[in-house]
Amino acid sequence: SEKATEHRQVSTQRRGGHKREGKAEEKDVWRTDTHGPVLPPSWQRMRYFIVLRCLLTRYVMCYGMTTKHSSWVRMAYEKFASTLHRLPKGIERDGGREYLAEAEAWEREKNIYASEVSEAYRPDHNGGAEVDVLMVQGHIKTNTSIGGTSGVWWIEAGQYGCIIEDLRNGSFRRVHGDAATRKALQNIMPWGWRVSFV
Repeated sequence: SEKATEHRQVSTQRRGGHKREGKAEEKDVWRTDTHGPVLPPSWQRMRYFIVLRCLLTRYVMCYGMTTKHSSWVRMAYEKFASTLHRLPKGIERDGGREYLAEAEAWEREKNIYASEVSEAYRPDHNGGAEVDVLMVQGHIKTNTSIGGTSGVWWIEAGQYGCIIEDLRNGSFRRVHGDAATRKALQNIMPWGWRVSFV
């Protein structure tokens, strides 16, 4: 009886462990990273992609690039800003040369501070952005293999995965509103979906 009481006391004790932080801090910053080359090249000859995530809304999207030139990064910035209808206060990125020249000029032109969170070509130090790249890679692999589509559609498969992620985490609604979210949910179909008549 005494051992049973002792066991109950031990089993109801709370363990200290590590403090769990919960959700990441929301801040008006974009997080970005590039990846590639991806083989085979896409049907538009894209060989690389860039992933952008707004940490305020949690919205994520990827864009194809034929080269790792800063003009492609600038175009991705402009598309992402157009989608979000706003500019960030800052951008977290690595020190890769694709973020210099035109991309850096765009950041200065828009009064956006850029902080290098890791060294160039050291993805293991850029934790959050690397997770976003791995998420897109997973969607590309899953969507092209399960959907039975050719590998040349990989950028569209990645973008489809980003839309699914945005719908799932609620960021699509925060960026596009209730009406657009309802429309997207009514019309979305599995990647590679085809109608077959038997």
